[in-house]
Amino acid sequence: MKLIACAALAAALCGCAATRAELAAYDDEKCRSYGAQPGAPAYVQCRAQLDSARTQATATMLAAP
Repeated sequence: MKLIACAALAAALCGCAATRAELAAYDDEKCRSYGAQPGAPAYVQCRAQLDSARTQATATMLAAP
């Protein structure tokens, strides 16, 4: 999860933030790599955790002086 947060932060800092579709594709691939299948509770939880980590990283970046 820290890798996701770092990747999102790096993308935001370099001005090359990924589109929603690119983030969704990345998240899908990441969760599938863990063995979670779309629609399964583990997959839904994985996607939610990735989204939460990205949101938290963005908020932290925006709050920094």
